[in-house]
Amino acid sequence: MKKLAILGTIFLGLNTFGQNIVLENIDHNLLLYRGFENKFTIGQTVGTNETFQMEAINCEVSKMDGYESTYIVKPKSKARTAQINFFSNGQFVDSATFIVRNLPSPSLFWGSQETGSSVSNSPEMHIKYPSEVTLKSNFEIISWKCNREGTDFKGLGNILTQEMLDYTKSMATGESVEILVNVMSEDGITRRLVGTWVK
Repeated sequence: MKKLAILGTIFLGLNTFGQNIVLENIDHNLLLYRGFENKFTIGQTVGTNETFQMEAINCEVSKMDGYESTYIVKPKSKARTAQINFFSNGQFVDSATFIVRNLPSPSLFWGSQETGSSVSNSPEMHIKYPSEVTLKSNFEIISWKCNREGTDFKGLGNILTQEMLDYTKSMATGESVEILVNVMSEDGITRRLVGTWVK
């Protein structure tokens, strides 16, 4: 009974089991991301004075600075699954097994225009997760480059040069432009993303 309750708690995001504990998986459900600070909060229902803790197999668990009952869970790099054990006042309550995956590939945006859509007038580029991913994006565009008809455009950071913007303004309707960016994500992995936009 406890097993069903705790899994239901994690899956639903916020619920209770044993009439005493509240567990919230802030960003995602039954899934831990490799190299990412997966956050869990454990609390208690009104009228109880129990304390709750978490321990884990195949990952590291530490308390989040400044938060009494929020934990950071980081799976080990090669782990495919991770087990989190829950304790109440030092006594084992239950456990849950999570799938471990790499962070999903993000999407490249030129202004508000996602790759595959029309050319933007904005000088800024951004990286975001697909809409179905609930994680907050925390990416840094290290550099970008574009080659058009033998002319190289490139720069550091996420701001396109004025020369690049002027060139895209002179493109004919129906022409496409491809921009390659190097991106640093929260898991420390540098990814190369390519986006294409049509005039």
